[in-house]
Amino acid sequence: EIKVSALENELGTTYSCDTIKALKQQFSDYNFVWLMGADNLVQFDKWKSWEDIAHMLPLAIFDRDGYKKKALSCCFAKKFIDSKVEFASDLMSGKLPSWHFIDIKKHPASSSEIRDNNL
Repeated sequence: EIKVSALENELGTTYSCDTIKALKQQFSDYNFVWLMGADNLVQFDKWKSWEDIAHMLPLAIFDRDGYKKKALSCCFAKKFIDSKVEFASDLMSGKLPSWHFIDIKKHPASSSEIRDNNL
């Protein structure tokens, strides 16, 4: 189940790495997977503590139109090439870092439209 929320406001965090740490502390009995579009993966190495994020939880990367080639050759993909798993189900193996590229039919709405309109 996926729910859209203002969680970072509630937790008082600004950066994703801090949000992840807070979530893992607050919900220690849960296993999380970071969902990210390929367009964000391309510039992931610009994020605060991006390498730490890769070691905190598995990443599921969803293809976005025009980004597959860039994403699979970006800084993150090169650095963590040995951590790429063949199947999404392998993300929950417990071994980190772990990531999987998911090539699926694209939804026409942007993530902003989905958040704003609860699509």
